[in-house]
This record gives sequence, C-alpha cells and structure tokens, in this order.
Amino acid sequence: MNDSFRAQRAAQQEAASKLEASLSHLTSTSSLSPPSTPPKKSLSLQEQLDEDFRISCGAYVKNRAKPGIRCKYDLESAQSLLSLGANINGRDTDGWTALHWASCEGYITAAKWLLRNNADLDVGDNDGCTALWVTGYNNQYSSAMLLLWGGADVGVKGKSVGTSLCKASIAARSQRNPTVAEAIETEEDLRSNDGERWEKQVRGEGGDFEQYRTDMKAAITAFKTKSMKF
Repeated sequence: MNDSFRAQRAAQQEAASKLEASLSHLTSTSSLSPPSTPPKKSLSLQEQLDEDFRISCGAYVKNRAKPGIRCKYDLESAQSLLSLGANINGRDTDGWTALHWASCEGYITAAKWLLRNNADLDVGDNDGCTALWVTGYNNQYSSAMLLLWGGADVGVKGKSVGTSLCKASIAARSQRNPTVAEAIETEEDLRSNDGERWEKQVRGEGGDFEQYRTDMKAAITAFKTKSMKF
C-alpha cells in the first residue's frame, strides 16, 4: 500500500536537504566554514502533546520515523494524551490533523475512535484539503465511507500535486480512483434529494455504519445507472 503523499513529500524534502548539504562546499566562500543550519525550533508543551497525539493516531513526523515507513496507531496512548490536554484537531505544519492521517492511511479503527471523540471532520489543511478529500486522492474507500457516514462535507475544495482547486470527488477521479469518487458523488446526490439526511449524519443519527455501507452499495449502483442515462 502506498504511503500518503505527505509522507512522500517529507521523504523527498529530506533527500533534497541531504543532497544540498553534500554539495554545499562547492558554493561556500570559505572551505574552513561549516555550512550553517537554521536552529531547530523547539516545541511548546501544547505543540508536543498535539504532535505526540497525531503520531499515536498514525501520523508521519519527519525525524521521528524513517522516511517511507508506515506508522501504526496506538489508541491507548492517544486517549492518555487527550486526557493530558492534546488538541484532537491540532494541525501539523502542513495543516493535517490526526483525522487526516488516520483516514489517509486507512486506519479505520483509529478514525472511528476520533469520530467518537468529536474530531472535526471538515478541518482543511494548508491547501484546503479535508480528511475526506485526502481519502479520495489516496484511494481509501473504507475511510471515505466512514467520513461520509459521519457527515463530512462533500463540497469543500482543496488542491494537491496534479490538481487544481476541486472537490473530493474530482480529486479521486484525478488519481483514477473511481470507486471512491462514485461513493462521494452518490452521497452528494442522496443529500440533495433529502434535506434532512446531512443534518442527521452530523448529529450522529445516521444509523449503523455497517448498514450504511450496505445501503450505499445499492445506492451507488442506482446512481451509476441514472448517470449513464444522461
């Protein structure tokens, strides 16, 4: 399974930094002067709690995990950190929350736990991408279904490598993930025909998740059939 594009970007940036450091002597004005490096910013107690919390939910953090290595979640640690004051919606330098990471990595158990603890489904990262958006981009069907069931906003627009500002369904199609795109489009259609559906989902009144998945399979088939007629 591919790593998320944020983890890939971090690995690329680290490789670029190492290459730049190895070539720095070619542009240095003095061979006796070592290349200067900016001091590492120390985290405040709150920032450290929030970072540890994201890691416990499956986040990748540069210099705390090897590039390309998929992190595993630890919900016992997450609960402890939450009790100590970690912000469940705390964002990293790219604007990703714990829910972004758990959803993007396909950690359904962790994502469910975050939803039960009232994580905000629609927090956007620095490019406006919500957790639902990144599940579409990264082809995480089960994560997308969970977020849709929980009431994620299907209309929020974001962007990433290879896309302009667009909705989650378009992001999914841009990466050739039609199954996720169809699920998002079907939910959008169902909400447009039922004014109370989204409100019930947001209030946690969307029913059983497994039943939702079953019902959505039939709804997706019906939506595809309807779409083919136009």
